[in-house]
Amino acid sequence: MDCEWGPLCKFLAVPKPAPPLPRVNSRDELTAANDEAGGLPPDFETMEKFGRDYIAAMRAKAFA
Repeated sequence: MDCEWGPLCKFLAVPKPAPPLPRVNSRDELTAANDEAGGLPPDFETMEKFGRDYIAAMRAKAFA
């Protein structure tokens, strides 16, 4: 599967942008974040905060 801008830009009939397609939210990144946090939190509130913080970090990385 082609995971670059080409197919999407062709479909939309627009030129390819210069920056590469962002690569975020990979399994490796999520695993690393989970390991840094010491595994999944035992309670729902802490787990939800971890998830929200992780999503915010990936959003910032993708749209920086």
